[in-house]
Amino acid sequence: MDFNTLLMSLAVASVLTVDEPAKPETRTGLDYSGLGGAVEALFEAHPVAGQRHAEADFAGAYSLWMSGCGSACQFVTLIRLSDGEELRGVTASEGVDWRVDSRLVIANPPAELALYGEVELPDYLRPKCFVLNDDEAFEEIACGF
Repeated sequence: MDFNTLLMSLAVASVLTVDEPAKPETRTGLDYSGLGGAVEALFEAHPVAGQRHAEADFAGAYSLWMSGCGSACQFVTLIRLSDGEELRGVTASEGVDWRVDSRLVIANPPAELALYGEVELPDYLRPKCFVLNDDEAFEEIACGF
């Protein structure tokens, strides 16, 4: 196979490849530069009740999937694992943090904002905390940091 044929094959293969949405990574309190204890306490204040789904990565029965929605915009979709239904999620600019055993999601977690240093952050970059309620909707709560 000559070089041009190889390039054409790779180009066609890349067009035909469908990537699954990127799964965001979870963080630990160690990444929070002195806020670790407060952050972990916030996660623990919103525990999950009941039995956990084997494939869950959020709140015991759900999975979170991230997709881009424009410059400095990420949409995190909540998926109910019992039936695969996609539910309304949250938007962020600099990632999210969550735990499998908590109903809390932090959009724009402080660990991701360290690269901005001491500059005043615009509203769309400020950390926001959301708790999944019994109606499977996210309610914004005060983060406390």
